[in-house]
Amino acid sequence: ARESLWKLAFRMFGFATPHVGLLICSMVLSWIIVILEALYLWIPASLIQTLFASDDTATYPVDLGWSHANALLSGWTERLTVASDTYTSLKLICLMLLVVALVKNVMAYTQALVVGRLKLNMVRDIRNTLYRHVTRLPFTYFDRKHSGTVVSRVLNDVEAINASIMETLTRALIEPVRIVVFLALMIVVSPRLTLLVFSVYPVLILGIVWIGHSVRRRSRRTLHNLSVLVSVLSETVLGMRVVKMFNRDAHETRRFREANARFVGMSFRSLSMSELAHPVTDTLGAGIAVVLLLYGGARVLDPTNGFAAEDFIRFLVLLLSMYRPLKAMARANMQLQSGLAAAQRVFETMDEPSEPLQPLDLSRVPTFNESLAFDHVSFHYPGYDKVVLDDVSFSVPKGAVVAIVGASGSGKSTIIDCIPRFYDVCEGKILLDGQDVDDLDLVAYRHVFGIVSQDTILFGGTIHSNIAYGVEDVSDEAVLLAAEQANAWEFIRELPEEMQTVIGEDGVTLSGGQRQRLAIARALLKNPSILLLDEATSSLDTESEREVQRALANLMRDRTTIVVAHRLSTVQHADMIIVLDDGRIVERGRHEELLALDGCYRRYHDMQFMDAES
Repeated sequence: ARESLWKLAFRMFGFATPHVGLLICSMVLSWIIVILEALYLWIPASLIQTLFASDDTATYPVDLGWSHANALLSGWTERLTVASDTYTSLKLICLMLLVVALVKNVMAYTQALVVGRLKLNMVRDIRNTLYRHVTRLPFTYFDRKHSGTVVSRVLNDVEAINASIMETLTRALIEPVRIVVFLALMIVVSPRLTLLVFSVYPVLILGIVWIGHSVRRRSRRTLHNLSVLVSVLSETVLGMRVVKMFNRDAHETRRFREANARFVGMSFRSLSMSELAHPVTDTLGAGIAVVLLLYGGARVLDPTNGFAAEDFIRFLVLLLSMYRPLKAMARANMQLQSGLAAAQRVFETMDEPSEPLQPLDLSRVPTFNESLAFDHVSFHYPGYDKVVLDDVSFSVPKGAVVAIVGASGSGKSTIIDCIPRFYDVCEGKILLDGQDVDDLDLVAYRHVFGIVSQDTILFGGTIHSNIAYGVEDVSDEAVLLAAEQANAWEFIRELPEEMQTVIGEDGVTLSGGQRQRLAIARALLKNPSILLLDEATSSLDTESEREVQRALANLMRDRTTIVVAHRLSTVQHADMIIVLDDGRIVERGRHEELLALDGCYRRYHDMQFMDAES
């Protein structure tokens, strides 16, 4: 567990490697700040000697072997601050404190900017890397993960890492240096008192470590509950029409309230544990201070010890100043544990195997001259035993129109998904001109295809950007021509800004037929060798279907087409019709041949014909 924890932290902070210059700059600034703070704490104790000494001779301790170093530092401070009279010395000390404070705060502000830039750069890199990886994940990942979970990891989990990196880097670069410098000065002043103080610190460290592990576990559960909350929210927003139509606002509100209550409850349990570190360190610090006052005060009062009041004050100031970096380190540890919990979820996604996607090289795009064939293909979804495609074999010659029909759940859309390798087949092969498509460059292979599906996907930009999606450096004339061929220009020219009209998220401002015609225009502009139509007109009314069918006729002209259709009237003129039943091909042939067989196809045809007559 410890190795995995260190590995996780190493991976998270590994994103700082490209910004090592900022990291080194911050470390140097931290050392300068700590040295100035040490001066700021060391010099004021000289006021005791300056204001209240009865003679000009300083009395320095004879405590152990460190007395020489203490005498040197104290003597140097005295020579620096003592003037011709006491009041002048006081003014000199105050001026020195002011200058040191000013320089220290300028350095602290500069370091904050450097750390802030470092943190923002790291978070930018993490979010970009995660998003790029998500876009390269296969469809099987999104089958297993809810969209809200993916969104939560890219936004909320990375933001938790953001907060953790900011706190941890800020503290880790300066607080350990503070502790080392202050501790060294305390040892210089009195090794015996330092040993007494730090004899109880291991107990404090063990307590903080235990609290940190508990915070990490609870933070992971909190982030899971947050992703559930985001999922409920995204489902409700995307399905708002259904929610309102079925008057389920109260139900969805209750679902959100319950998810929110679980998130708040777990957040509070995590908060209650993380906040425990502060009272623990404060209570222990108060106990140490009481013991120190009793012991150190007795030594000061005993003239035989040679322990000057100036040294005791200096030791107290350094000790009390030690509590701030110790508490800051404890808080940073709590924040680090929360960040590690988020990083674990983020790296789980990053470690998911991605598709082998390379930049598109047009020279690697395979030519399509003969046929696309399924050779004894079987398929089942990962994690499920049910066979969706069972020993499917067929061939689509170049220039042919092949239709796939069957009942719902028979495997029609799965065939369409397997052709461009959205899913890899479990058995058998898919062959393009006799070559196994698994051996082809995936990006170049997908460039062969264009797809228009029942669920048209549009993006919240302009009509122009949606038609030109996926085609680089395309001219406005080409986009306009594609819109005209798709019968989309008829409605586009009536819009206020024509091609530059913003259509809203997923084309919400357009009708179903208009959205389908934009998808057809997008496919036309790409000019694919093979066209995949997945029930492209099944959800349209009669008038919209007629417009879309006209656009599809332009798209299919002189092009190899594989059509998945629910309405048999749209595929009667196909060169070959494949009939699926429970994942197996049960019939194949032309429309008239299948009717003559008096089998499944005839049954589907008669049922639809009777429904149409009714």
